[in-house]
Amino acid sequence: MKRGLLMLAAVLLSLGQLSAREVADSMRIYYRQGYRYVEPLFRSNEAELTKFLETASEAQKAGRRT
Repeated sequence: MKRGLLMLAAVLLSLGQLSAREVADSMRIYYRQGYRYVEPLFRSNEAELTKFLETASEAQKAGRRT
């Protein structure tokens, strides 16, 4: 019984730490159904790709890896 409560407490504490993580960077690329190539003009792909390239360029200038 005590072991089960201890395991439950450990799981709950680890879940709290997972939700506290901050996302540094992310991007969402959309594909047409059945296609595997990125289409810059499809939905918001152009804006997402531009943002990615700007971030990568800034990181390169700053001398850090992305």
